[in-house]
Amino acid sequence: MHKRLQASHAFTLVELLVVIGIISVLIGVLLPALTSVRRSANETKCKANLKQIHVGMVLYANDNRDRFPDPATLGRFAYRRPPGARTPGDPAALPETYGLAAVLHGIRTERFNPLTLPLPKARYIDGTSGIWVCPGQPDYMQEIGNTYAFSLNTNLAKWDSFRRGRERDTVTVVFDNVTLRPGLTGFIGPFSGYVLPQSQRPYPHRLRRGGIRGAICELKLGGHVVLTEVN
Repeated sequence: MHKRLQASHAFTLVELLVVIGIISVLIGVLLPALTSVRRSANETKCKANLKQIHVGMVLYANDNRDRFPDPATLGRFAYRRPPGARTPGDPAALPETYGLAAVLHGIRTERFNPLTLPLPKARYIDGTSGIWVCPGQPDYMQEIGNTYAFSLNTNLAKWDSFRRGRERDTVTVVFDNVTLRPGLTGFIGPFSGYVLPQSQRPYPHRLRRGGIRGAICELKLGGHVVLTEVN
């Protein structure tokens, strides 16, 4: 009697296959939804990062005659490592003192010796914080410590807040980097040979209309962020 009771509660092969089939269907239904939620969360975080960077740029302008950083201050190359970092494997590299992250951290190259002093206290935005990393970028980009490139438009250093207000919707100032390797740390560019091949370019976001092609977040001069398709 006891043995019969045990046998009646055992799973048959057909029942086991049905359970596995149901689980497979549920995974197939839920996985795309989870992926979509994760992408949406990454996009939201990226946009929040860029808006905080814009706040830092405005604070910088308040202390610098109402002007944004000029290309020379930024190191004449649009994509840089975090302040204090060095280009791995390059003995010529110095600790990074150029780039938007370094400028908003408060580093001024004429006053700071990176070989003897630690990083100063952050003035506008900590250049080594997670604000500079988009979670939608692949791991090899996030490990650099900065995933955002910045504009070297010479007009940015000339325009006051009134002119920036007139151009607020047309000019991009910071954006997800997908085309460059970071420039040689501690030196002013431009640098040649630092462009990523097409096959290695990351696509951190997707357009919500379901397109297969990638997209990047762009911070406009007025402080708003848009999602733009890239090739």
